[in-house]
Amino acid sequence: MSYRFTDLKSSKSGSFNNNKLLRIQDSTMLTAGLSAGILQLQSFAGFGMFFAVYILVNLIFIAWFCKFKPSLYFTNPVHKIWVKNLFRELAGFVMTWTLAFTLVR
Repeated sequence: MSYRFTDLKSSKSGSFNNNKLLRIQDSTMLTAGLSAGILQLQSFAGFGMFFAVYILVNLIFIAWFCKFKPSLYFTNPVHKIWVKNLFRELAGFVMTWTLAFTLVR
């Protein structure tokens, strides 16, 4: 099995691309949550950091992996990249944010 990002030609390629996106989003949002906690960000500053990092990571993903053509790699790119994992990533971010905030405090 090839470990590179693949064009969408089958459901197997689609699930591979979705898993690649999910791993990237998970790791960056957990790291961003730790950073927000270490920096002792509170309230809107912390959520602002989440949305800024989330948008930046997705734009980099579209530019780097999709080469500005996400419709070649995802059946519904707006939903799959921007909407589908939003609350999952927000939950992970908040969890690590509060953990790090509490430990540093």
